[in-house]
Amino acid sequence: FRSERAGHVVRQMLILSRLDSDLSDVNKTFDAAANVRELLAPLVPEALVKSIELTLESPDQVLLHGDPSELHSIIGNLVDNALRYIGEGSQIQVEIESGISVVTLRVLDDGSGIRAEDQERVFDRYYRVAGTGVSGSGLGLAIVKQAVARMRGTISLGNGLNGRGCAFVVELPAVSPQHRPSNS
Repeated sequence: FRSERAGHVVRQMLILSRLDSDLSDVNKTFDAAANVRELLAPLVPEALVKSIELTLESPDQVLLHGDPSELHSIIGNLVDNALRYIGEGSQIQVEIESGISVVTLRVLDDGSGIRAEDQERVFDRYYRVAGTGVSGSGLGLAIVKQAVARMRGTISLGNGLNGRGCAFVVELPAVSPQHRPSNS
């Protein structure tokens, strides 16, 4: 278990290091909806074991421009945190909404939430909310913040489902018409 945990921390540190670099790895137009569906599919069994309802509300296709691995870091860390911190019988809802100039991604849950005094600090590297009883490195939300910045977006934290839990809201620039693939 310790070696598995250490491996996870090392992977997170490598991801954060890559996101910190000024090098642009991949810059392409991709289907965010398909990417998120593929990411969530292997998480469903873990959610079922914990009696957590994991749902996705999304159009069939939502185009984004950038590096798909950055979107994976955003959604993967937000859903992983929700799975680890909310209790049995809870809900996690992932939403993707495509607007003219903005794509909005939401990860909402109905868990115990994050105290107001901790909300500004949760995106800081190595910051851990005290008293959760859940192990972690404090890097997941720092990775999310950096990946959102790399995709030229914003992230905010508010109340989750039914006024409980957390709602992480990510807004990313929509694909401009010149970056949309032609249907020819």
